[in-house]
Amino acid sequence: MTKIKKIKRISLFRLKRQGTEDTKRVVDALLSMKDTVPSLMDIEVGVNFSDSAEAYDVVLIATFKDIESLRKYEQDPFHLSVKEIVVGLKEKRAVVDYER
Repeated sequence: MTKIKKIKRISLFRLKRQGTEDTKRVVDALLSMKDTVPSLMDIEVGVNFSDSAEAYDVVLIATFKDIESLRKYEQDPFHLSVKEIVVGLKEKRAVVDYER
């Protein structure tokens, strides 16, 4: 039996102002995509508690059915509105897309 593969996107965000209301704004914006962006199968958002200098502040783990669904997500108007909020508050972003 062949296991159905999915696409995962992990995005890490370092915010311009750590430990502020900005963290809540980013988390709330990211979570607002759940059940709103049709191509997004699942979403997990976490806030870092490590005090490492290399740590990022917020992580997004998004799951998609296939690469086509990921591409639809990237162009989705609601996702783009969330992206605008996050871009205004982030200092840096790292991303990994992989098949699982």
